[in-house]
This record gives sequence, C-alpha cells and structure tokens, in this order.
Amino acid sequence: MKTILVYRFSAMGDVALVAPVIKSVLHQHPNTRLVFATRSFFLSFFNDHERLIKVGVDLKQYKGALGIRKLFLELKKEHKPDLVIDLHDVLRTQILNTFFKSSGIPVYKIDKGRKEKKEMIASKNTSKPLKTSVERYLDTFEKAGFSTELIKGPWISPKDDISDFLSFHNLFLKENKWVGIAPFAKHETKIWGLSKIEELIVFLLEANYKIFLFGGGDGELLKLNYLADKYEIINASKELSFKQEMTLMQQLDVMVTMDSSNMHTASLLGVNVVSIWGSTHPSLGFPPIGNENNIIITSERLDCQPCSVFGNKPCSRGDHACMKLIEPLFVFKRINSQISN
Repeated sequence: MKTILVYRFSAMGDVALVAPVIKSVLHQHPNTRLVFATRSFFLSFFNDHERLIKVGVDLKQYKGALGIRKLFLELKKEHKPDLVIDLHDVLRTQILNTFFKSSGIPVYKIDKGRKEKKEMIASKNTSKPLKTSVERYLDTFEKAGFSTELIKGPWISPKDDISDFLSFHNLFLKENKWVGIAPFAKHETKIWGLSKIEELIVFLLEANYKIFLFGGGDGELLKLNYLADKYEIINASKELSFKQEMTLMQQLDVMVTMDSSNMHTASLLGVNVVSIWGSTHPSLGFPPIGNENNIIITSERLDCQPCSVFGNKPCSRGDHACMKLIEPLFVFKRINSQISN
C-alpha cells in the first residue's frame, strides 16, 4: 500500500475544497493511504476514514527554514511517505518540497494557473472559465499517477450533536423553511453590506422563513448579534462550534453567502447555496461546487470587474458598484426559486 503525503495549509475555503478530492481518491484507489497535513482547525472538513491520517499543524511552531526542516523530519519519520503532493505551492511548501526531494521522495505540486488568472483580471474577459481549484487538485493527483474522477456529493458529513440547540429554540419540528445567511467574507470588497442584508431579512421574515446567521471573528459576531436582536432571529455562530454549525447547515433549505469559506462549506455539505459576488468572479476558478448555477453577479457591465483574484485590493471606483447594484428583492426571488424546486 502506497502512502501519499498531501498538504495544503490555507486558506480555509481552499482547504475545504480538498475534501471532495481526498474522498474521491480514497474511494477509487483502495491500495492507497493518504496523510493530509493542514491547520488543525481545518481538519473538521474531512470525514474519518481508515486510510486517511489527519495531521494538524501549528505553523507557529515551524517558523523559518529551520522550522520547516523540523516539520519535514517529523512528517518523514512518522508517516514514511512514498511520495508527496503539494496542493499549496507557496514559499513554505516549496522549501518543504526541497527537503523531501533531497531525501529521494518524489514531489508533485499544483499548477495554480497564476498567469492565466492575472491575464483574466487584466482583460476582464470572464467568458471562458478557468479550471476550478478542485480540477487543479485532481490534476495534481493525476500527475502523481493517481487519476481520479470526482465522486458525487455531499462530500462532508458532520455528525455533531446539536440536540440542545434545537431543543432550546424549539426546532425539532421543522414547521417552515430554513434559510442560513453568512453575510461576511475575508475581504471588504466581497461583502454585500449590512443594509442590504437587513432588507433581505425583512423579505424572508415576511415570507415566514426561519433564519440562521453564520459568521466568524469577534467583529463579525457583534454585527450578527445586532441583527439577531433586532429581527429576533438566531445567531448560530454564537451558540455552536464549527462542527455543530456544519451539522445545522446540512438541514438548511438554502444558504445565502458571499464568495467565502461558508459558501464552499455549505456547498460541500450538499446544501443549496445562493452566493453573491462583487469584486471577484467564479470564472477565476473558485465557484461553489454543485451550485454553479446559483451565483448572483450584477447584470450591469462594469469595466473594473473582476478587480482581483481574491478580493484583497481596494475598489478602484470607490463606490463598490459591483455589490450596490445587486438588489435584495432579486436575491429574495432567487432564494424562493431554490426553495420551490
């Protein structure tokens, strides 16, 4: 049995998209053992499997070249990989790759398509979508000799207990449709804005939908608490762990997100996701898997869109038109159409 060491350390959404690939490889290559190394928090995306070893890595303990060498020695000694697959291709993993290669272990790394993404940003021509992250991950396994077809989802199956949460909110009987809203993203240019979210919430409440809010850091939680208190809806992130959040997400009828890790998480869970896009574009390779037809982008042609691959550059116009032109009523109608199907 061959042992493949695979690593991808960030970002959260990119790590989540490794989950369907690992599940597919394990299913189609029964004589293969996978060792997957990533940040400990991200291991929640990966189901337990007898041939999957999950390694949580605290990168703070492996700083600089000496730290990376220490990580190399630990991974090599503990797991004795026959080959290495680098799904990250950043300076840290490039150094790690060098150590493995020098020890005689073959390394295969992802082609991120940086040049073609840069060209799409420059030309603003999104008519021919680039390969998705999942496709690029699968290509990397194929280069290593493990050709794999993506299996049917859902690709994540959390089973954390949320009975106390359901009991507290009297939710054991699902009397109406459930809609989740994740209004935030890592970068400001990918966020629709609280005023738009509030308008959407009003439409949803008038339609008698049950609303759950999802978010991350302290600043986000404060804003979610504001929405929860004002509209008497549930801030799930305040009460649940991340694994429990995923368990709740699986029961939603629709999840509304930005271009964010929550978009990918809900999609991998098999949930209908309506995603709202601003400065970024799904053609750059990061669409929500299985929800490619549920993407909302302003219909008006903006000569600045998309302005970056990850949304990490400020709005060149200064007015965030790509998001402001998307109306809450339009998003509400899209949610309704998904619930009706």
